[in-house]
Amino acid sequence: MRLLRLPGLHHDSSAILISNQDESILINPGTSWYQVLLAARIESLSYNPNQIWLTHRHYNVAGAAFYLSEQWGSKVYCHSEACSSLAIGEVLTTNARAFDSEMALTPTTSFDIGSNLLIGSLEIEVMELPGHTSCGVGFYLPKYSLLIAGGVICAADRVARWDFPTGSRTKLFQSLKRVSELNLSTLIPLNGPAILEEE
Repeated sequence: MRLLRLPGLHHDSSAILISNQDESILINPGTSWYQVLLAARIESLSYNPNQIWLTHRHYNVAGAAFYLSEQWGSKVYCHSEACSSLAIGEVLTTNARAFDSEMALTPTTSFDIGSNLLIGSLEIEVMELPGHTSCGVGFYLPKYSLLIAGGVICAADRVARWDFPTGSRTKLFQSLKRVSELNLSTLIPLNGPAILEEE
């Protein structure tokens, strides 16, 4: 298994590339502002991800998903609560209007929450982690005690936020409690470097 964190530019989330046994996925491609550059960065590494996974519907996470899915012929996956907002390019719950940007009409397929997905033989559990948004998910790799947390943990040095449309402080606290119970070795937040277990 190979996992690469590609730091986002400007307002973009970090993009996460996971590859295993000739399969690869891209998690959270970021805004549409740098989508051509992100595609070039990934293709220069000789990857064409066949799936794009979103931790939630916000523009800084999902804005580039449509362009990249067309570029690579990839399917886009997200929580069922995000599918309709992305399909119609809605700008309120995707928060695209805060970036003075349009949200591309993005066809998606919903995750089966709680299921284990396979990248080659690598198991990744789709965990429901609402609070930042109602459509929040994280990706847990039990073999590595690693969680890609999405919006529930924005960065090591930032306060978690619930003050966006569909956000909930109560659900955010519940999600943070669930994350704290995982006994993680590595936590990858939405932005910034990974948070590692102290030796």
